[in-house]
Amino acid sequence: MLWNKVRGSSKEDHFSCDRTHWRTDVCHLRGDVRIRNKLIALRSKVQQKRVDDIEKIRPYPRKWESPLMNRIEEVTVKRVYESFPSVNSTEKDCDVNYSAPALVFSTGGYTGHIYHDFNDGLIPLFITIQHLKGEVVFLILEFHDWWMNKYSKIVEQLSHYPVIDLRNDGRTHCFPEMIVGLKIHDDLTVNNTLMPSGESIQDFRQILGKVFDSNNELQPLSEPLDKSIVQKVNGSVVHVKAPKLVLIARKESRAILNQDEVVSVAEQFGFEVQVLVPNGQTELGHIYRVLGSCDAMMGVHGAAMTHFLFMRPGSVFIQVVPIGTTWPSSAFYGEPALRFGLQYIEYKIRPEESSLSKIYNNSDPVLTNPEIIVSKGWEALKETYLQNQNVTLSIPRLKKVLLTSLAKIKGV
Repeated sequence: MLWNKVRGSSKEDHFSCDRTHWRTDVCHLRGDVRIRNKLIALRSKVQQKRVDDIEKIRPYPRKWESPLMNRIEEVTVKRVYESFPSVNSTEKDCDVNYSAPALVFSTGGYTGHIYHDFNDGLIPLFITIQHLKGEVVFLILEFHDWWMNKYSKIVEQLSHYPVIDLRNDGRTHCFPEMIVGLKIHDDLTVNNTLMPSGESIQDFRQILGKVFDSNNELQPLSEPLDKSIVQKVNGSVVHVKAPKLVLIARKESRAILNQDEVVSVAEQFGFEVQVLVPNGQTELGHIYRVLGSCDAMMGVHGAAMTHFLFMRPGSVFIQVVPIGTTWPSSAFYGEPALRFGLQYIEYKIRPEESSLSKIYNNSDPVLTNPEIIVSKGWEALKETYLQNQNVTLSIPRLKKVLLTSLAKIKGV
């Protein structure tokens, strides 16, 4: 048996699991809590034998996706009732003792996809343990070295302790308290009304600033940045700063086929344009600094839009919405961007701007009634609209969007 003795605790033992949220399950234990690999036990001092409480939990916040969750490693959580003869005899059962609480979670599932890394991982981590101010030990299921290498600086802002890889650590770790699973509020956001001290998504962004910004501060939106342009004001020629537009480019599906023309038109409107093509190897600090210094970001719906979290509140976010992607564009990025404090603009692709118009005739529901395809489920949406669609922006429509963006940047 893994734990055959009981540690004493000055606090009352507690064991509960909240399974009411549609996205996630979370268990909370307090008292003599011990973990080895995927078995967790809370030992309780009682005067008579009771039936053990047992819960099984997959600590990853996408519980509505059954096929995915079946691949997430499961932990067993037990509350074991038994009397014990001596508190002092228990220390030999613990290989490592902690005074700080623990958090158990998984980096399996969709980890490796930038949207899911933040939505299902880093932001829920912040939500779950921010109140502990770093005094928490992370115990990770399905640990990946690459994940730790990529996000270690963010993790270090959330926990003052080394991370424990449960799969490869056979020791018994003992804690006074433990949370199993991650809390989540909504897509890419923090609901301040649900946080102990009213923290918001901007507090999460402050952590990114501490990691990636040399100034270590969340800078307000300031004068547009680098390149000077010439304008006439009241008949006089003056030099003003050019607002900076970052165009997030895609190389495969949902690419902007007339990207060079889009860049040229934006420059004619006075923007300094920087094209950014992020991938899994792009250093996060580089992306943060590029977007943190821009006045506007523009890109076609996709995972890279997650990087709006790196922008300054008040900046402009232009999301190009391909046919059939209205719902995910709004739910995953548009609405979260508004909650983040960005000025959000949608450029909805019309049938003639989509490459699908060269595959389907003008009366096909794929073009005229995408809801029919979308109603068949995510896989149908993905195959039809995400994997096999590129866009060509209408220059007259683009000009209107750019004018609107400039007005928002100038506060008009």
